[in-house]
Amino acid sequence: MVAAWVAALVLVIVPAAAPWAALAASTALAMIMIVLVRRPSFAIVVVAVSIVLSGCIAAHVAMVAGERASIVAFAGEGGRALEIGAVVSTKIEPARDGSVRFEVDTRVLRSGDREIEASVPLAIWVEARVLSDVRSRGDLDLGSTVTVRGSARETDAGDRAVLIVFATSLHVDAQPPGSLGLTADARQGFVNRSSALPGAGAGLVPGLAVGDTSRVSDELDEQMRTSSLSHLTAVSGANCVVVVAMTFALAGL
Repeated sequence: MVAAWVAALVLVIVPAAAPWAALAASTALAMIMIVLVRRPSFAIVVVAVSIVLSGCIAAHVAMVAGERASIVAFAGEGGRALEIGAVVSTKIEPARDGSVRFEVDTRVLRSGDREIEASVPLAIWVEARVLSDVRSRGDLDLGSTVTVRGSARETDAGDRAVLIVFATSLHVDAQPPGSLGLTADARQGFVNRSSALPGAGAGLVPGLAVGDTSRVSDELDEQMRTSSLSHLTAVSGANCVVVVAMTFALAGL
C-alpha cells in the first residue's frame, strides 16, 4: 500500500512518466508471478499486490494526462477566449469581495469556430460584477447547467481541475434537476429563514448546518480565524448534514 501511495504522489507531480511506470509495473508483475509460482510466500504476494495497485494508478494517470494535455492545448496559453457548456459539480464558494468559485464537469468547449466535446473538471472564478448579471443567483447551485465565457490558464500539477476559468459572463441554462433541485431549494429556504436570527447567528447557523458562508461578515470571519474556529463553517457544516440525516433515518426505522 505504501508503494501505491508513493507511486500516486510521484505520478501526480510527473504525469509524463505514467506510461513508462505502467509498462514497468506490467513487466515487474510478470516476473513476480513467475517467482510466486515457483516459491509461494506471503511476502511475494504483498509485493505483487503493491505492483498491481501501482500499475493501475500509473495506467489511470496516463489516460487522464492525455486528455488533460489536449484540453490545455485547446485552451492555449491563457489569452484565448473560451465558451464552456458544463454542469456545476461542487458547492458555490463565496469570497469576501463578492466573487464566487466553483467547479464544473464540462460537456463542450468552444473557441472561435472550433469545438470539442470533453468531460473534465474545470474551476470557475466569477467576479461580483459578472455575478450581478445572473438573473437569479438562487438558480446557480450544485447540478445547475451553465454556459461560461472567459479566459483560462492551466492549474498546478496535482490539482483536480484541469483549468481555472476567469469568467467574463455566466448564464444559468437550467436549474438543478430532481433531488438536487429539491435539496437546493431546501438549503436556500433554510438560509433565508436563518437571516431573521439575531446577531451572528444569521451567518453562523447556515454555515454550521449546510456549509453556506455567504452571510458570514468579514469581521466575524476574522474573529473566527483568530480564535481558530473557522472550521465550524467549513468541514463541520458538511458533517452536521451527514449526522442529522443519519439520525433522522435511524429514527424513522
